[in-house]
Amino acid sequence: MKDAITIRKVSTAEELQQAQEIRVRVFEEEQGLPHEVNIDGVDQAASHVLVLDGEVPVATARLTIVGAGQGKIARIAVLPSHRGMGLGKQLVRELEALGRRDGLNTFCMEPHAHLEGFYQALGYEKVAGSLDLAGHRLIRMKKEVS
Repeated sequence: MKDAITIRKVSTAEELQQAQEIRVRVFEEEQGLPHEVNIDGVDQAASHVLVLDGEVPVATARLTIVGAGQGKIARIAVLPSHRGMGLGKQLVRELEALGRRDGLNTFCMEPHAHLEGFYQALGYEKVAGSLDLAGHRLIRMKKEVS
């Protein structure tokens, strides 16, 4: 870790912009996803978390409510300089905690297929169905919490 790593819920327009800038770098510039897929109009209705290294934003993720008691974790993005430090796991755990405080008991996600083992280790199970998104194979995963 570089400086003091902190994670917090996004609460200002500036923080949301910082989160979106991380996503542009990871999803659009690095992975080649179209801008309209990344910035999809859902951000204003979602809860976001931001990881800071000192004062520098380095990772983000979001949670949307998709049904009664159900949330969707998405847009998990960690800058290359900070991968392998456990930040992805911290982002998922933080969003699950936020969701549980809001009464959610089921979480779903659609990660890249090659990340299945990573999310299984966090308690997610693969469910039926997959999709192709701009040349990326995504799978569907779900976790029930009590």
